[in-house]
Amino acid sequence: MNALFWIVRIVLALIFVSGGAYKITSPDALASMAAMPALGWRLLGALEVAGGLLIVVLPLMGRLPSVASAA
Repeated sequence: MNALFWIVRIVLALIFVSGGAYKITSPDALASMAAMPALGWRLLGALEVAGGLLIVVLPLMGRLPSVASAA
């Protein structure tokens, strides 16, 4: 069961990081489709990348594992 949680965490982290990286690298394309400026897309992308990394890093460090599991 523990292995299943790690697989889900890693897949979820990859989804967050890839989505955030896209928002960071091409905010102009997104800004033309939605009513949010490019800086907003970059900020949102940075938060997604940070969240994706923290989903995996926090349990590895032994800090707040219940928070990472709840995420």
